[in-house]
Amino acid sequence: MPLVILAGAPGVGKTTVQNVALEQLQTVKPVKVATFGDYMFEIASRDRLVTNRDEMRTKIPREKYKDLQRKAAEQIARDAKDRNIIVNTHLSMVTSFGLIPGLPLEILKLLDPKIIIIVEADPSEISLRQKEDKDRERSDFGDASKLEAFQNYSRSCAAAYSVVQNIPVKIIINKQGKIRDSSNELIEVLKNVF
Repeated sequence: MPLVILAGAPGVGKTTVQNVALEQLQTVKPVKVATFGDYMFEIASRDRLVTNRDEMRTKIPREKYKDLQRKAAEQIARDAKDRNIIVNTHLSMVTSFGLIPGLPLEILKLLDPKIIIIVEADPSEISLRQKEDKDRERSDFGDASKLEAFQNYSRSCAAAYSVVQNIPVKIIINKQGKIRDSSNELIEVLKNVF
């Protein structure tokens, strides 16, 4: 079944855009959401490596992190065999060892997405959204200049992934107060894939 990558910087609103879109789309085509970080966290917490998702960026050594990515991708690929899946993830990650691709080649090939959809917003808007979200620790992203660099690196990763897998990339801009517009744009893309 088709698998779609939905990505964006932490705090950009990708999960909100996704959830609003799925409220309408689920009545037509059932879709499972696989949050890549949740899959990784389940494995990492079972192995007692971290106590929350945000620690994965700073407390897990690079080789173990790559192993977690692979295990999560294998499980998501198994889940995608019999259902439409949106993989909610990041195209790049801020870690204690620098920016890294969120979908290294091995992971990208395992998932075999049909399209990559990036949700973006003005970095200053994302920074404000992050500050309002008290459930997550995102001080390593923090300010607008870091977020701009993160979004630029993520776009570069998307371009590379697109070339390697020969798949399209769609960018949806999630402007403040325009969640319905962004969700409608996502619905149109998903209708063409699922």
